[in-house]
Amino acid sequence: MAIATAREPTQVIFVGRKPLSSYLATVVPLVVSPDVKEIKIVARGRGISRAVDLALIIMERWFKGKLRLKNVDIGTTILKNPEGRIDRVSEIVITLEKTG
Repeated sequence: MAIATAREPTQVIFVGRKPLSSYLATVVPLVVSPDVKEIKIVARGRGISRAVDLALIIMERWFKGKLRLKNVDIGTTILKNPEGRIDRVSEIVITLEKTG
Protein backbone atom coordinates (compact mmCIF):
# COMPACT_ATOMS: atom_id res chain seq x y z
CA MET A 1 0.00 0.00 0.00
CA ALA A 2 1.28 3.45 -0.88
CA ILE A 3 2.18 6.00 1.73
CA ALA A 4 -0.05 9.07 1.47
CA THR A 5 2.46 11.74 0.56
CA ALA A 6 1.52 14.47 -1.84
CA ARG A 7 4.81 15.41 -3.49
CA GLU A 8 4.34 13.67 -6.81
CA PRO A 9 1.60 14.50 -9.34
CA THR A 10 0.83 10.77 -9.70
CA GLN A 11 0.44 8.48 -6.69
CA VAL A 12 0.32 4.68 -6.87
CA ILE A 13 -1.69 2.47 -4.53
CA PHE A 14 -0.88 -1.26 -4.60
CA VAL A 15 -3.95 -3.30 -3.68
CA GLY A 16 -3.45 -6.68 -2.08
CA ARG A 17 -5.02 -8.70 0.73
CA LYS A 18 -5.80 -5.97 3.25
CA PRO A 19 -9.40 -4.92 3.90
CA LEU A 20 -10.87 -2.41 1.48
CA SER A 21 -11.22 0.15 4.28
CA SER A 22 -7.44 0.41 4.67
CA TYR A 23 -7.05 1.35 1.00
CA LEU A 24 -9.92 3.84 1.24
CA ALA A 25 -8.13 5.51 4.16
CA THR A 26 -5.02 5.88 1.97
CA VAL A 27 -6.91 7.38 -0.97
CA VAL A 28 -8.69 10.21 0.85
CA PRO A 29 -5.57 12.35 1.58
CA LEU A 30 -4.44 11.88 -2.02
CA VAL A 31 -7.75 13.07 -3.48
CA VAL A 32 -7.94 16.17 -1.29
CA SER A 33 -4.27 17.11 -1.86
CA PRO A 34 -3.85 19.86 -4.48
CA ASP A 35 -0.44 18.44 -5.51
CA VAL A 36 -1.75 15.05 -6.68
CA LYS A 37 -3.19 15.05 -10.21
CA GLU A 38 -3.59 11.30 -10.80
CA ILE A 39 -4.04 8.21 -8.69
CA LYS A 40 -3.05 4.79 -10.04
CA ILE A 41 -4.55 1.71 -8.46
CA VAL A 42 -2.49 -1.41 -9.19
CA ALA A 43 -3.44 -5.01 -8.38
CA ARG A 44 -2.56 -8.55 -9.40
CA GLY A 45 -4.48 -11.80 -9.28
CA ARG A 46 -7.14 -11.97 -6.57
CA GLY A 47 -6.66 -8.30 -5.71
CA ILE A 48 -8.10 -7.18 -9.04
CA SER A 49 -11.73 -7.25 -7.88
CA ARG A 50 -10.78 -5.29 -4.74
CA ALA A 51 -9.00 -2.69 -6.91
CA VAL A 52 -12.09 -2.29 -9.10
CA ASP A 53 -14.28 -1.92 -6.01
CA LEU A 54 -11.90 0.70 -4.61
CA ALA A 55 -11.94 2.74 -7.81
CA LEU A 56 -15.73 2.65 -8.09
CA ILE A 57 -16.31 3.58 -4.45
CA ILE A 58 -14.05 6.62 -4.55
CA MET A 59 -15.29 7.77 -7.97
CA GLU A 60 -19.01 7.20 -7.60
CA ARG A 61 -19.71 7.45 -3.86
CA TRP A 62 -17.09 9.46 -2.01
CA PHE A 63 -15.80 11.90 -4.63
CA LYS A 64 -18.52 11.96 -7.27
CA GLY A 65 -17.62 14.53 -9.92
CA LYS A 66 -14.10 15.14 -8.59
CA LEU A 67 -12.45 12.12 -10.22
CA ARG A 68 -12.79 10.54 -13.62
CA LEU A 69 -11.56 7.28 -15.07
CA LYS A 70 -8.61 8.13 -17.28
CA ASN A 71 -7.35 4.71 -18.27
CA VAL A 72 -7.49 0.99 -17.48
CA ASP A 73 -4.58 -1.22 -18.47
CA ILE A 74 -4.76 -4.98 -18.16
CA GLY A 75 -2.06 -7.51 -18.76
CA THR A 76 -0.13 -10.49 -17.52
CA THR A 77 2.97 -10.39 -15.38
CA ILE A 78 5.36 -13.32 -15.45
CA LEU A 79 6.74 -14.19 -12.01
CA LYS A 80 9.10 -16.89 -10.82
CA ASN A 81 7.78 -18.60 -7.69
CA PRO A 82 10.03 -19.93 -4.88
CA GLU A 83 9.98 -23.46 -6.35
CA GLY A 84 11.42 -22.13 -9.61
CA ARG A 85 8.24 -22.44 -11.70
CA ILE A 86 7.11 -19.56 -13.84
CA ASP A 87 3.64 -18.24 -13.06
CA ARG A 88 1.56 -15.89 -15.14
CA VAL A 89 -0.49 -13.49 -13.02
CA SER A 90 -3.16 -11.11 -14.32
CA GLU A 91 -2.61 -7.45 -13.54
CA ILE A 92 -4.72 -4.28 -13.71
CA VAL A 93 -3.72 -0.62 -13.50
CA ILE A 94 -6.63 1.80 -13.03
CA THR A 95 -5.72 5.46 -13.53
CA LEU A 96 -8.02 8.07 -12.00
CA GLU A 97 -7.63 11.75 -12.82
CA LYS A 98 -8.85 14.74 -10.86
CA THR A 99 -11.37 16.91 -12.66
CA GLY A 100 -11.04 20.66 -12.43
